[in-house]
Amino acid sequence: MKFCHFVLIGFFLSANVSFAQLNSNNELMTIAVDGHPLLVEIADTASRRQTGLMFRKKLRENEGMLFIFPRADYLSFWMKNTLIPLSIAYFNEDRRLTEIYDMVPQQTKQVYNSKEKVIYALEVNQGWFKRNDISKFSVLEIPKVLVGR
Repeated sequence: MKFCHFVLIGFFLSANVSFAQLNSNNELMTIAVDGHPLLVEIADTASRRQTGLMFRKKLRENEGMLFIFPRADYLSFWMKNTLIPLSIAYFNEDRRLTEIYDMVPQQTKQVYNSKEKVIYALEVNQGWFKRNDISKFSVLEIPKVLVGR
């Protein structure tokens, strides 16, 4: 059994397929920010939050990843192993946008910290928020049943 497992790993590495792409079995859901729809992967567990959008080579225009945490806190994100330029927005418990950052791919020196306690982070293609006129105090529209674990 171990041999088969290693053969599969070797195949995927030689095919230039990332583990993040293989394991992108995160729940998909359509959400909105101020009425602008997005198809997002839900990152609601520690493992999913840690992997995030690492190793992805592209993200479609109206797609992203919604990170949901178990409780509000000061959050920090970086772009380790992240290949595409992203924008991140932090949202508080009232689902109001607190701040947006444009993030630089493939770097670990810059950390993008929330300035207040937040419970949601939304990553999209860089510039998506600006193109859709989304700014501070915009509302994240998601089902109330979504909770971080």
